[in-house]
Amino acid sequence: MQYLLMVGGLLAGCFAGVTALADYEDSSATYYIYFATEVENSYANTKSQTTFDCTQKIYAVIEAQGLPKKKHALEVYWINPRGKRQEYTNFDFVVNDDKRVVWAWLKLHRPAEAILDRVFLQNRAAGMEDFLGQWTAKFHVDGRLVKEGSFTVYC
Repeated sequence: MQYLLMVGGLLAGCFAGVTALADYEDSSATYYIYFATEVENSYANTKSQTTFDCTQKIYAVIEAQGLPKKKHALEVYWINPRGKRQEYTNFDFVVNDDKRVVWAWLKLHRPAEAILDRVFLQNRAAGMEDFLGQWTAKFHVDGRLVKEGSFTVYC
């Protein structure tokens, strides 16, 4: 099994965990996805989570089995609780073994102007309101939607 770190985007906001998964299998490969937090050394935890605190780095992990041994493209579309694409991550990876694990990560940041509200009003969610709730991540391999998962963010 090979592991590869894929760096995601930075945002102003909050994040959460997997509540629903949709499958888009093809006959040549199988895919499994989950959402997790960092354990150490920038590796994703293998324990799936469904909810995340808005201060956590969120990993969207995809395990692919049976992909042809060649270069592939992974795209992750991060859909916010308002139903709009908030972030987009793309990454090329090479498959050398039968199973390949790749992940993207997302770390949300509150807008600078919300810092005063957070400090003086003791409001952890200040500036993060639009990012609280259910998110969806759509995983595309070689331009084809293969999996979709949902998760929830809170502050």
